[in-house]
Amino acid sequence: MGKGLLPDTHELAATAARSLAIGKSDVALVVGARLNWLLHFGEPPKWSNDVKFILVDICKEEIELRKPCLGLVGDAKEILEMINKEIDKNPFSLGQCHPWVEAISKKSKENVLKMEAQLAKDVVPFNFLTPMRIIRDAILEMGSPAPVLVSEGANTMDVGRAV
Repeated sequence: MGKGLLPDTHELAATAARSLAIGKSDVALVVGARLNWLLHFGEPPKWSNDVKFILVDICKEEIELRKPCLGLVGDAKEILEMINKEIDKNPFSLGQCHPWVEAISKKSKENVLKMEAQLAKDVVPFNFLTPMRIIRDAILEMGSPAPVLVSEGANTMDVGRAV
């Protein structure tokens, strides 16, 4: 979900509200990832029935396999530079008071509060949340700019979005 694209503290960061964001998206730009099991193959119920995918991939066959609304074959950096040039010519912003932005922000805050309650518990023997809390606290102690931690694994991914 674009980890590192926006700081986790940015008001438009949707990492902690991932399910809401992808479930209600009308357009999804997929760069550096594939519509495989990690992204639920781009299918409902995780994704909206009407979502339009823009896939950026170096592999033409991968794009042909997924049949996106738009497929861009090439180096991701070069393609994103071209997209950024076009955005600079015609900027667009929903604004912070848009209902979509407000819904994502509200859900993110709710999920972070739920996770905070779970992380605050000291359990013996500890579960997978204890190391997450220790890592999170160590990162926060580093101050700004905090490093970006990218991990993988079912529980780690699910919990890490809100830590």
